[in-house]
Amino acid sequence: MFNVLILLFSLFIFGLVVRNFFFKNLCALCLSVSLTWLYLLYEYWFQDNSDPLILGILLGGSAVGGMYYLFPKISERYQIFKFPLLVSAFWFIYQLLGFSNTLLEEVILLIALWAVFFILFLFYTNPKWKTLGKKIIECCKNW
Repeated sequence: MFNVLILLFSLFIFGLVVRNFFFKNLCALCLSVSLTWLYLLYEYWFQDNSDPLILGILLGGSAVGGMYYLFPKISERYQIFKFPLLVSAFWFIYQLLGFSNTLLEEVILLIALWAVFFILFLFYTNPKWKTLGKKIIECCKNW
């Protein structure tokens, strides 16, 4: 863990320098976390020399961060997909780390989850469904 903290800190400082001189919109935190998990993922896959717990934490943080970056930029109607997207990202991370042995059941469950939210999306113009959709969307906005 100590090496990962050193790497995160070093890459964060690097990100601050790059941000100051080249890319003003660059998030040093996002850069340091992303580059760290990319390095750890490489080590995990090719050198079998990385802690999957730390890797999973960093990947999960990036999934949540990406969602919070993406969704304010899109129309409210599409924000209904926040939950299935996040669950799918977590599932994808789990697959990257190679832990799953129930792939078919997981894919069927994800398809069902997306189908339910797609139905909500399709009926979003109906006042009853729109109320439910807004409650789901507002759940993550007002906490």
